[in-house]
Amino acid sequence: MLHRSGGIIEPNWLWRDIPGIALCALIACAATWMALAGPLPTLVVAKIGACICGVILYAHGTHRALASLTILYFVAAVAPWLYLLSNS
Repeated sequence: MLHRSGGIIEPNWLWRDIPGIALCALIACAATWMALAGPLPTLVVAKIGACICGVILYAHGTHRALASLTILYFVAAVAPWLYLLSNS
């Protein structure tokens, strides 16, 4: 896929139809909402969105993807806190 400026945009492996520039825009949008609305509303909306995506994955029967994302979440979000709290 070529960008208008001539640069190549690689699609993300998880969302094959969304080019990388769109993912960067989504991340920038989240940072903007964090600055405008504050961390609590932004994180609540992000968690609700993640729950909705999980329900959609479950409803479509993609249990392998759901299990993989659960393991990734545990390794990236829960395990570091467990390590930090157990060593303090």
